[in-house]
Amino acid sequence: MRGIEQRPHPRATVLRLDLAGDGRAGLGRDGLAWILDFAARAAEPVGSLEPMPRHDSDGAALLLPVAEPGAPLALADPAIGDFLVVVPVLAPGHGLARGRDYPEFRLLSSLQGIVVHPLVDDLAVRPVGEAVEVARPGGLALTPADAATLARAQLRSLPSGERLLQLEPLAGQTIRAHLPTRQALEAALAAAPSATEREPLWLRHARLSLGQGLAAEALGALERAREARPALEGEPAFRALRGAATLLLGRLANADADLGHAALAGHPEAAAWRTMLRVAQGGAGESGDALDEQVAIAAGYPPVLRRALLPALAEAAIDAGKPALAERCVALLAAEATSPAEAAAVAFLEGRRLAANGDLPAALAKWREVEAGVDPERRSQVRAEYAAVDLGLAEKRIPPAKAIDALDALSFAWRGDGLELAVLRRLGELQLAEGELAAALRTFKRAAASFPRAMQNDDIPAKMTQAFAALFTGEASAKLSPLEAIALYDEFRELTPADARGDRVLEAVVERMVELDLLGRATSLLESQVRFRLTGAVRAAAGARLASLYLLDGRPEAALKAIEASAEATVPGELARDRQLVAARALVKLGRAKEALQRLETIDTPEAAAVRADAHWRLGDWSAAASALAHVLAAEGAANDAAGPEQRSDRILHLAVALALAGDEAGLGRLAAAEGAAMAQSRWKDVFPLIAANTMPAADLQALAEDAGPVARFRAHLAGAEATKVQSSGSTAEPM
Repeated sequence: MRGIEQRPHPRATVLRLDLAGDGRAGLGRDGLAWILDFAARAAEPVGSLEPMPRHDSDGAALLLPVAEPGAPLALADPAIGDFLVVVPVLAPGHGLARGRDYPEFRLLSSLQGIVVHPLVDDLAVRPVGEAVEVARPGGLALTPADAATLARAQLRSLPSGERLLQLEPLAGQTIRAHLPTRQALEAALAAAPSATEREPLWLRHARLSLGQGLAAEALGALERAREARPALEGEPAFRALRGAATLLLGRLANADADLGHAALAGHPEAAAWRTMLRVAQGGAGESGDALDEQVAIAAGYPPVLRRALLPALAEAAIDAGKPALAERCVALLAAEATSPAEAAAVAFLEGRRLAANGDLPAALAKWREVEAGVDPERRSQVRAEYAAVDLGLAEKRIPPAKAIDALDALSFAWRGDGLELAVLRRLGELQLAEGELAAALRTFKRAAASFPRAMQNDDIPAKMTQAFAALFTGEASAKLSPLEAIALYDEFRELTPADARGDRVLEAVVERMVELDLLGRATSLLESQVRFRLTGAVRAAAGARLASLYLLDGRPEAALKAIEASAEATVPGELARDRQLVAARALVKLGRAKEALQRLETIDTPEAAAVRADAHWRLGDWSAAASALAHVLAAEGAANDAAGPEQRSDRILHLAVALALAGDEAGLGRLAAAEGAAMAQSRWKDVFPLIAANTMPAADLQALAEDAGPVARFRAHLAGAEATKVQSSGSTAEPM
């Protein structure tokens, strides 16, 4: 700077700086102080204003939309002798990045504020609301602006803050136009003798590439710059550039790590990219006035970046309840759409905006238009149909069953990003609500398989676990056949809850396996529960059930070990009794009938009597066996809980054999009188009269006593009865 002087003015402080030929200055604020920053690189306004022609009955005028314009000031330029009209602007960094020439005036480039060089005497410059108007009586000689220019000018008039990306002025040109610049930059990189000199060149290369939407090239240049100076990793501008590039490449996790870095907190430009990231992840961006800043920043980007950011910002504005801002974004996107896919995306956003404004018929009509139109990428059509289904459900225009069919078809129409995840989540939730639990599980499993990272912060795993538990312990369990239940368990076993719900699920699965006579699988599953999951009285009850299943499977030794392995210090009295009963049954089958009787000494129940009968039968103590069997039959009759006709006739036959072998003719007579008529209708109608009359030879009686057929059937019935008893005692789990 060769010199600085203050120029006289009645209403403002005017300073004139005389800079050297290559001198450059930037402008900023610190509170109420304005700061001039002299740097090596050319400075640009943070928010470049966009002139907007206006045509009405009074003729043409030019508007420069800007927040809080000040009063115009007339200044004399001592260098050229002309008068300039300067309009101060309060928002920092708002000026014109490049000058413009019109027939009646010139707009000069500026870092801050607006500078007008009148070429006619009757030019008027005045603030009008949130804009500065340049007009002339009868109107200016201006060509009407296109829709894109008008929409962009409106958005860029919004206040915006500091820029981090600092895209080069050439970034808005075509790739062909900026090739010479890129080639010169690459030549300078090749000639640079050290990493220190290459680092700023790589950063400029990254900005040039990002401005053209060449995200991969920008990312490569940033990596070279970081290698030259590793400390770049902690600088906000580097993080913002890398986060934007990775986001454009669809690497959401990497973008999240950069854009969410603490160094970028409070930067509106980084917040704009974070909003795009959140929308891509299926969420919403920041709300309130922060979105106005973000939209103004995006409107100043080159077209390729505008088309990437503005759709996400429009959606965030819709979600935040800012319809006017959303309408401006959609208007600019519509004016700049260059392909059928972009036009379809704009139409979908317009439908969303209409729906948010409460105009549901118009929104549905717009979405139907998208569905029927041309969309080479298909994405907007899927979004439109999904939105129409969602709105139809909310308004009760379509039944859930029809919505499920539509969403199921949509889940295959678009794959691989947050849209597919959103469709699958909504489909699964609907299936859950309609009680289609198995279908919901399969839908959620598809989502989990396709989006494993998203599942870490999503509620889908919890919903899957809930649906899986409901299949076996809720109302839906009654609708499942044993085969269906086991098949679903095998398909989704990894969803078994780790809490008490999981215990109930496994108990239910065990019982379904027993129904299908899959005793090996049932015992294996229940044994794992006893060993690794259950504690206390619940574990003791499950151990008794496991022992019962081992008995049904013909493994009495394993049954006895299960009772011993699941022993607990304290269990409820009824459960302790039932465990003794199961242990006694195992001992009887192992030929240790006397030990079994010792365990039953203090138990006086019909179940215990049945086991005693078996034990005495094994020992050949026919009198005691007969007494125990009579006890069982009497208890069943008193409780009106007799077994089926065939099983009861087996018991009566056993009692008759025991009485005959004990030589109790009086007992046989009483039994014949009481049960003769019933036995005459049973399969033992020919055998029972011989035994009751005591006319069957002793050898035949002994052979009948050793016959395993009716004895086995009798014992199977006892096993089922005792298993039910075990389940109902001492356990907080639901009945299996």
